[in-house]
Amino acid sequence: MAKEKNNQDIQKNYLELQLLVNQISQIQQQIISIQTQLNEIKSLKDSLEKLNKVKLNTEIYVPLGLNIFTKAKLINNNEFLVAVGNDILVEKSLEETTELLSKQIVEVEKIILELETQLNALDVNAGEIQTNILNLSNKQ
Repeated sequence: MAKEKNNQDIQKNYLELQLLVNQISQIQQQIISIQTQLNEIKSLKDSLEKLNKVKLNTEIYVPLGLNIFTKAKLINNNEFLVAVGNDILVEKSLEETTELLSKQIVEVEKIILELETQLNALDVNAGEIQTNILNLSNKQ
């Protein structure tokens, strides 16, 4: 009877561990995805700051999407159209745009930190369950 209860406890712990491993994997994927976004935002901010140093009327290549570029002349390097949601674009200065990107960087870094905290807690929990499984297995 005690052995049967022990086996049930092992199975219960093992299922919990599997759920935790799945959660850990999902959070790790989220962190990777969000870190990619963070790198893109930082790269964009860097590009905007470099664009400000380019002389007006200079020919530059402008991305159209999917790694396709076209030549254009830079006639203003201080005004940008920024998407603010629902297909709405707002004109912003370089300073306003880089400030917006800086705020996004801070927010994304906070999200990553929160996810890493969750991940650490799940790791601790998984370790405890592994210890329980080991202890229950040794009782057999």
